[in-house]
Amino acid sequence: MGLSDWAHRLNGRLEKATILRFPDGKASFYAGKLQILDTITSAVPTSYVQDFYLFIALTNGTMVKVNQDRPIVAQKGSIYISIPGQIKRWELMENAEGYFLAFSKQFLSGIDYQRNMYSEFPMLLSKGLVTIKDPKLFDDFVSVLARINSKVNSKNWIGYELISLWTLELLFLLKANQGLLQTKAFPTAPEFPSIISLQFIQLMENYFVDGLQNKGIKRPMVGEFADALAIHPNYLNEHLISAFGKTAKVMLTERCMLAAKCKLLHSRLTVSEICYLLDYDNPSYFSRMFRKHVGISPGQYRTNFEKLIVRLRAVPVGLESGGLDRTISR
Repeated sequence: MGLSDWAHRLNGRLEKATILRFPDGKASFYAGKLQILDTITSAVPTSYVQDFYLFIALTNGTMVKVNQDRPIVAQKGSIYISIPGQIKRWELMENAEGYFLAFSKQFLSGIDYQRNMYSEFPMLLSKGLVTIKDPKLFDDFVSVLARINSKVNSKNWIGYELISLWTLELLFLLKANQGLLQTKAFPTAPEFPSIISLQFIQLMENYFVDGLQNKGIKRPMVGEFADALAIHPNYLNEHLISAFGKTAKVMLTERCMLAAKCKLLHSRLTVSEICYLLDYDNPSYFSRMFRKHVGISPGQYRTNFEKLIVRLRAVPVGLESGGLDRTISR
């Protein structure tokens, strides 16, 4: 689902927020107060693949959603980040207050920053609920989102440029929260995953997202990704082991199991249908692989998750999303 479609589905309540467009006509960003999202559970499809970034700062209330295979419970004082390509399912928005900023990949690529965005800000590749280490940082984050909200009706380039700069400021605040800021202006040590590692992650995500949207994938081979990066598979593995402690084969298998979990949670497909969708020949072998990586059978995983969602809808207060994945696998 693209940004424009997502925004217009919110009951058309665009009088409280504006989608700003650059001359190329592509939707750039959508910002406003969090109350705009109070109808989102009925306004958007039950599950959908998101094609944009979404930052949320919750100053009051509760939000419950499913991000890929992870239940997310956000409460007062929470920051939530959602990235393109992930499957979403909104479960609850209760008395939610705060601000949000949604922006497209085109908007991100248009921000004037001299360094690689994904190596500088790893949260753009994979994030969910942010663990806040300093309450002042949360206040600063909310303050920047409020500034952005004050400019969403701007119809000139000054407003666009200000929002671009403030979005970059949000990224630096998140980076500071993760303890990634350096005292040197341009560190030479490899503090972040290499460009090759990040390119592999992007290729892998695009491969699975595009394949599943096109109703099926071919089992990925390490050599195909190495060829796409114009490097030897062994050299690719060196970078991935250094960055993530895993080989390309392990990461591709784990991503395949994540795709299986997402299909179990966000569709009504049978285990056999999911097996063939992911290019496994034998449902029994697929189930054994799933149990090996997840700890329980595919059917039990789906059942446990639905029971957990019922609990979250009823009593979200006090539950922390960090421990929910373990609950599913019991």
